[in-house]
Amino acid sequence: MPILGFALIGLGLVDFIASRGGIDIYALVGIQLTGAAYTYSPAIATGLGALILTLTFGQNAKKLLLSYLDDDEELLLFRSADLQNPSRFGRPKHGYLFVTNKRLGFLGDLPKAYKHLQTMEVDTQGIVWRLRDVTGVEKGFSNVTISAHGQAVKFNTGALFTEQIADEIQSRL
Repeated sequence: MPILGFALIGLGLVDFIASRGGIDIYALVGIQLTGAAYTYSPAIATGLGALILTLTFGQNAKKLLLSYLDDDEELLLFRSADLQNPSRFGRPKHGYLFVTNKRLGFLGDLPKAYKHLQTMEVDTQGIVWRLRDVTGVEKGFSNVTISAHGQAVKFNTGALFTEQIADEIQSRL
């Protein structure tokens, strides 16, 4: 599946560059696009490729996470999120926010992040807390801030999932 995602992204880029040179790559292979499909074909191909890669990598990350859970541990929530950089100009780090019946964490830079599943560590790969160590959860418009061990960490979760994520974490504390 990742090969298809990368291929679609490549097709979108080639289509974009070729169209700037006046070449219709779809017409060369016998596909006649008209109207909006012709105009937006590079964005459509690139977007589909990116969606396929996001879904594929998310499922792979979830499978890997499930293999690291204890026998009596259950995965309750697994969502794509961005770890907000504490400095004003740093870029957010993309990864996955998860909640089990025992732990709460963020995993980025897969698969290196999984070495931190047994400890509470803050570094470039991830953060994992025992639920009993989490002291607070605050929800904003499109972010969730989690407090533990005297630190507050902000995750950009998107406006659609903020309430669901905050409520799930809060119900486990």
